[in-house]
Amino acid sequence: MSPKHAARIAFVGNYEHNGGSANALYGYVQAAERLGYDVRASSLGPVDRVVLSKIPVADDSWVPDLMVFAFETYQFLTTDALDHIETLVPRARRVVIDQDGMYTPKIVVESDTNHPTPQSRSTWSSLFERLSDTILQPCLDPTTPGVQSFLYFGFRRPHPGAESPGSAKAFDIVYVGNNWYRWHDLVRLCEELAAVRTKLGGVAVFGKWWNGETLVGCEEYTYSDPIFLYNHDVKIHPPVPFDQVERTMGRGRINPVFVRPVLHSLGFVTPRMFETFAADTVPLLPADLKNAARLYGDRISPLCPTPGASAGDRVLEILRRYHDYVELAREIGERLAQEHSYEVRLEELLGFGR
Repeated sequence: MSPKHAARIAFVGNYEHNGGSANALYGYVQAAERLGYDVRASSLGPVDRVVLSKIPVADDSWVPDLMVFAFETYQFLTTDALDHIETLVPRARRVVIDQDGMYTPKIVVESDTNHPTPQSRSTWSSLFERLSDTILQPCLDPTTPGVQSFLYFGFRRPHPGAESPGSAKAFDIVYVGNNWYRWHDLVRLCEELAAVRTKLGGVAVFGKWWNGETLVGCEEYTYSDPIFLYNHDVKIHPPVPFDQVERTMGRGRINPVFVRPVLHSLGFVTPRMFETFAADTVPLLPADLKNAARLYGDRISPLCPTPGASAGDRVLEILRRYHDYVELAREIGERLAQEHSYEVRLEELLGFGR
């Protein structure tokens, strides 16, 4: 590895301006600026124009000290890109981030699965093993042989221009994120809020596939019913750019954290588990969130509803004692800033390439 001040890291992923991966990359880029490292997205993977305008991008001749492959749903690398990678960076200095459990054998949770076809797992494992011996999953306790723990996502301080603490709120409840295996979570929340809905202010969602449109080929996973949302007085808004996520969360007093069923079963962390604590809001975590105390500390329990309790009752309690809950969320955010910042993540990541 190059000396600390000169470390060069290339992230290869599918970076879209309204996707969670771009916000994580933004956190790494900002951390690298503070630590004196050089972090760039790689042109060997897709990078849209908005991301390109805000994050440095390395061309395919740039030789990093560490190359990080961040995979979600798609195998985005072309055959030519794979061949080029094998000549550009030694295998020992390449790591794979398996964000969706694609290296794990098939599991099925409710209507969700990590492998929708019989060939899925073998094609993913072959790709990962071709790229690297270091396969990382964002969980504290990996269950798949050959996988190591690396949480990947982190806590990023709000950027300049973010909502100031205590700023006026446009909504009582906001969810910021695309509808990818999230419809059942939102339906459950709306149904539990129904009995208290007249006591609440605005409720809104920001993201793709909440308005009845679906992603071609993934219709089941992006299904939504805008009439249902209308009947529950939920306003639908377009997705926001990656660098506006925390600011948009701050427009609501409360932000629920939804976790895809397969990822919840595997104990994976997700971007929202950290981002929500970086916003000027109160997170509402799932009642049975795995490893909540290990991530957030023992004081997290008031932000996790009691299993079986109504979300409506919990929301009213938070709003009734809002100042207390805001202070609790900020206190936990300070813990995350110390233990789970992107600076911490970047140092951990570099350790895998030494």
